[in-house]
Amino acid sequence: MMLETSTVALAASSTPRRPPASAECGLALWPWLTRRSVGPRRLVAPGPNEAQLSALLSAAANAPDHLRLRPCRLQVLDTPTRVELGLAFQDHRRRCYTVVAAAATELELELEMERALAAPCMIAVTARIRSDVEAVPPHEQWIAVGAVLGNLMAASHALGFAGKLLSGSRVRDPQVAAALCGAAELLVGFVYLGTPARP
Repeated sequence: MMLETSTVALAASSTPRRPPASAECGLALWPWLTRRSVGPRRLVAPGPNEAQLSALLSAAANAPDHLRLRPCRLQVLDTPTRVELGLAFQDHRRRCYTVVAAAATELELELEMERALAAPCMIAVTARIRSDVEAVPPHEQWIAVGAVLGNLMAASHALGFAGKLLSGSRVRDPQVAAALCGAAELLVGFVYLGTPARP
């Protein structure tokens, strides 16, 4: 038997979503009702400082997590680490080309380094999904990973920052992932944070 419920469709729309008219709800739910993804090229300084980053990571860690397995790990990347990551991105780009294809151009390689250095703050997101916990199957652990990201993005927005999670082929590259992942971890993506640039 299927329960009859009242549902709200969550569909993609080209028009901005608007907060409800109720001032009480709008104020309380402001971080969730007004957050938008902003790509790293549109993020400028300042980014979150050390105290703000600590608060953001605490908010992220407070996400729902059955049995507190901590399936998600967040790593704030410093500049030297981001440069090393940029070199790994460049190597990935070179390996994307076959022998018969043209080599990666200098411009393409420069763009790969820019991807690692774009935005004031970059956070690597890794997941460790266990298959030996009967009470918490893998899909529940992935839900917890998503909850961590949701908390992080909403808390960042509440502090006045914007950001976006990016993944793509670089994340799936074993050599890129190896630079950031521990044993049995998967690289989920990179969260870029900063102040949204004015148009």
